[in-house]
Amino acid sequence: MNYLTFEQIKAQLRLDDAQATEERELLEMYGEAAEDTVLNLCNRTITDVYEQYGMVPKALVHATLMLVAQSYQHREPASPQNLYAVPYAFDLMTVNGKPGDILDVPLVLSNLEDLYDMTFQITFPSGLEPDLEEIYLSEKAVGYDVSMTAVDDTTYMFSMIGGMVAATSTELLRFRVKVADDYTTGTSGRVKINQVSVTEADGNHLTASTRNGRIAIYKRGDTNGDNVVNITDAMNMITNVLEQKTSVFIKEVSDLNGDDDINVTDAMGVVNIALEEE
Repeated sequence: MNYLTFEQIKAQLRLDDAQATEERELLEMYGEAAEDTVLNLCNRTITDVYEQYGMVPKALVHATLMLVAQSYQHREPASPQNLYAVPYAFDLMTVNGKPGDILDVPLVLSNLEDLYDMTFQITFPSGLEPDLEEIYLSEKAVGYDVSMTAVDDTTYMFSMIGGMVAATSTELLRFRVKVADDYTTGTSGRVKINQVSVTEADGNHLTASTRNGRIAIYKRGDTNGDNVVNITDAMNMITNVLEQKTSVFIKEVSDLNGDDDINVTDAMGVVNIALEEE
């Protein structure tokens, strides 16, 4: 969150420690979306606010907390998307990988009406920034001039001008991320979208609902995601090969021989890695 704190949200909603902890991820998502909504309504960025006031005014904080409270009180199960009463949504997907991988990170647009010019800001985890020379644009996004401006080392402002996306649900953009061979495993970083503005056919400018994604990096063979490769991972893989579900199975690090088929051969590969790490 840019200026709200978890403790402020907890106090505003009068939640006890146990309930607040249990719902922390949901509350932070409401907080981020409320910040974006208030800033968009004010036609400001957080940088603008700090440059003008040196701080975030109490009135702005109060308005944002009120919006969080309203959204929380009228929530539907697992549905922070309902924060915005607008027919447009930008969803960043969660992607798993391992050191050395090249990952595709999709941004999905769902729009009930045709959309025209749009701008949005995306922040990537440090060390997992996209290759700006390899960004895929959907064929359904027709006629756009796409430009990108670096806000800082991990944040980029995207402008899509002069085109149109007909009412649809589509992978609007796809970012390519190279994971360094020495990237720290057992880590997960958020990919965040905010500062969204879309233009309707009549020239009206609106915001949109957003859902952030994550990029999680695991060790090769760490099928249960605990950052240790051992016999448990092999058993976890075999259970899934036998088409029995387990609580966690990370398929992106399970195809050890790269034949696009996860089978007992891969499970034996996990055993070999486990023996090497002992």
